[in-house]
Amino acid sequence: MEEDLVFAERETDPRIYEPMHRILEDKMAALAFIAPYSPEKISPRRAISARIAIPEELGIEDAISKIKKEGIEELFLLLNSFGGDVSSSYKIARILRENFKELTIFIPHIAASGGTLIALSGTKIVMGEMSHLSPIDIQIERGGNYYSANAMIKAFGNLNDLF
Repeated sequence: MEEDLVFAERETDPRIYEPMHRILEDKMAALAFIAPYSPEKISPRRAISARIAIPEELGIEDAISKIKKEGIEELFLLLNSFGGDVSSSYKIARILRENFKELTIFIPHIAASGGTLIALSGTKIVMGEMSHLSPIDIQIERGGNYYSANAMIKAFGNLNDLF
């Protein structure tokens, strides 16, 4: 899957770069962390959804390394995520917080579970009328499917009550 990894690059499209350059001051940078809404079909019977995991850790680490080399102290992060691995989310949140004096998180639609954890690392969170955060719900992977740890705990509690 290494060929699927896209590491940080400076934006060169003038339609994006020029308006951002007018907004950002010296010592400021913008980074987008966007998960697609639709699952990706990988076979006739199986689809995968975007999740925060190790590839995102590597991408964020790479981006921060390049941003810090330019002496940037303030970051604007556009975040749209349905969540993912809590360990990866925590590491991303921690590295963002440790590397920027000001961290403004923009949530256009959703920052769920692990996305919420990352959003909470910001010094400011900017949300629109339709934006939302969610509870941090740790997911457990079993047989290629993800299950809510909270739902499993409730199920075991119900079984315990029955017996």
